[in-house]
Amino acid sequence: MYTILVTVISVFISVVITTFFYYYINNNSIWLAISISVFVPILIAPWITWKMTKLIIKYHSLQNLMSSLANEDFLTGASTRRYFFERAETEFENIRITGEYCSILLLDVDRFKEINDQYGHVCGDNVLRAVGGVLKEIQRPADIVGRYGGEEFILFLSNTGIDSAFLYAEDLRCKINRLDIVSNNKKVIVTVSIGLADIGSVPNTASFESLINLADKALYKAKASGRDKTVAYENQHKSSNA
Repeated sequence: MYTILVTVISVFISVVITTFFYYYINNNSIWLAISISVFVPILIAPWITWKMTKLIIKYHSLQNLMSSLANEDFLTGASTRRYFFERAETEFENIRITGEYCSILLLDVDRFKEINDQYGHVCGDNVLRAVGGVLKEIQRPADIVGRYGGEEFILFLSNTGIDSAFLYAEDLRCKINRLDIVSNNKKVIVTVSIGLADIGSVPNTASFESLINLADKALYKAKASGRDKTVAYENQHKSSNA
């Protein structure tokens, strides 16, 4: 695209210069005008190309930066809530058409307010950053991980039924339990509660939000029954104990 623009600019400059020499010097200089109109673009085109290339590279860099800022949570590296829903809702509709499986995980950092109160907000940020790191570590190519809000995260697992999602969630919970975070020479204990539901838990006509609501109910039960556990919305009979 920029090559065409450079060519157009060069031709325009060439025509302007040719016209100037033809009309404002004299007719005997037409060959000089033609020569200049040929050689000037040859001389200036590389400079214009270089300038245009720098501008295009800068534009794309800024575009990528803006896209990253808009789509990625700066603290945890997870997708923003808006970007998560954009991607996950589309995947949900596709999966419902193809008849495949998918699951939703809602993860909440236990007693996060107490961590902030006892160790400070810097430590709280470190905890969220570390949890985000674990999420990225075990994230599979087709998974979508988002920051749902505050200390809550949401995961969309493609091609994953309730049993596989439960094992995935338990692996995630155990990895987070083993995080080594120290503040003021004290080890910070980090645990999470996880609620999950799969597409089989909702009717065929149900919305994506209804699946999230079921996962949220499972998360509520996980926290109400002692925290640091995973509960699946499968009539809520499957749960882990810390």
